[in-house]
Amino acid sequence: MVRICGLRLVSHNRNGVDLRDGNWHHVAVCRSGSTTSMFVDGVSVGSASSATSYGSAGLYLSLGYQHQGSARYPFRGLLDELRITKGVGRYTASFSPPTAPFPGA
Repeated sequence: MVRICGLRLVSHNRNGVDLRDGNWHHVAVCRSGSTTSMFVDGVSVGSASSATSYGSAGLYLSLGYQHQGSARYPFRGLLDELRITKGVGRYTASFSPPTAPFPGA
């Protein structure tokens, strides 16, 4: 499951997407205005609208586990070529995922 500030965008086998199939996937989470969207392998798999300011005090970014109250749920997989871009809604519609490493990576 992927959550961004409480927005549940996709989980395994939701919307026909299963990230547990043993293959690498290009996953992008992008925000444009108040809409946060998720793309898997270039295809939009969900979006949610929120006026939440991600820079607000008390909000945080967690990679590798899900945190709910005192419970922790570890991510069982691999992450590669993580990219965080501030101020740009990089993808707003379906796209062809990159096939080469990011420039300067």
